[in-house]
Amino acid sequence: MAEEFITNPEVRGSPDGSGDKDSAKTKPTFYKFLVTTIDVIIKGKVQDAEDEYGVDAEYVQFDGDIQARLDDDDTAFLLNVTSKEIPIDNDDDDDKPKTKFVQDGIKVSKSTFLQKLYDEQQRTNTKFLACVHGFQVEPHVWMSEIKKIQTSNPDAVPYTTIPVIWPSVGKAVGIIDLDRKYDKEQKIAAQAGVALAAMTESDGTSSTEDISISLLCHSMGNRVLLMFAQMAPEAKRFDHVFMVAADVWEEVFNERVITDTWCQPPWNYTNYFKDSGLRLCNMLKDNGKIHVVHYPKDIALLSSHYWENRRNRLGRHGTAAQDKLGRLDRRVEDKLVDVDLSNDTVEVLKQDTVLSHGYYGMPKLIDYYSSVLGGD
Repeated sequence: MAEEFITNPEVRGSPDGSGDKDSAKTKPTFYKFLVTTIDVIIKGKVQDAEDEYGVDAEYVQFDGDIQARLDDDDTAFLLNVTSKEIPIDNDDDDDKPKTKFVQDGIKVSKSTFLQKLYDEQQRTNTKFLACVHGFQVEPHVWMSEIKKIQTSNPDAVPYTTIPVIWPSVGKAVGIIDLDRKYDKEQKIAAQAGVALAAMTESDGTSSTEDISISLLCHSMGNRVLLMFAQMAPEAKRFDHVFMVAADVWEEVFNERVITDTWCQPPWNYTNYFKDSGLRLCNMLKDNGKIHVVHYPKDIALLSSHYWENRRNRLGRHGTAAQDKLGRLDRRVEDKLVDVDLSNDTVEVLKQDTVLSHGYYGMPKLIDYYSSVLGGD
């Protein structure tokens, strides 16, 4: 297993249960591989390294302050990414020192990035787990957070994590601001899925056919996932998909949603998922599964339930209830695995004492990821 990053302490406190950018005091974090839809700033061309990084490689930098554009379809494939805390000018009246986190890396072409993944897989016999964050998560926080998945038991974890980072509009202050930013980040998440889909092949082939890669999507990151599935050509891309605390409608795998034959009053008729659940299932490689991890006392998703026209969230209810009602599309039934954490309240609360939502890194789930990915 390749050494992937330098240590960081845990951070907590965001509305997503994944940390607070103001509370994190970390050492530099390093990742060999990272994907982002945040607009990167070009710092210079990589010289005399065409054999290593390709002819178009560039040094770039990005941070969480860079604003999202709702028409943005750019995706940056980065190598050797370092996240570090740097001092900045204090424009406030107080004399307190201020800092921010910036990420530096090397931007390469998609083909070079995939070749690097393939070479790493051949060299170390690793698999890859691309991790997509949720609502209001800053880049350095997500990089710090998923490192514990990798480092919890290095001998047992058969995969290398890859952060997948999309823009946030910043920390909300108060319930009104939270409501406004929740709506905006839903749109940004959807556009991130469009951007990632734009980088896929138009001929229906899969560039990851020879690379063992799975996805872990947390909270609103599952909206990124489903929009990707809706927009990208169907091809066998992923070994497995873990939908953890998914902030999407519980009916995304139901026949009436996939076929768009359900009936709702006009003021509540918004079927933006359409056949994305089916399309996602069709993107699994042979024997692959979608693992729906849910916890019924998730407070964050209870709030989303009301914000989203009282539509139950998949991350609270899972697929079992819809299965019992006979609503699941028969074409997806054998692809879904319902992972119910109802009996794991103590462990969930150890991960997120406030919202019972940011539990993607709990030991039981880390063991579960390893078991699933190691069993292929």
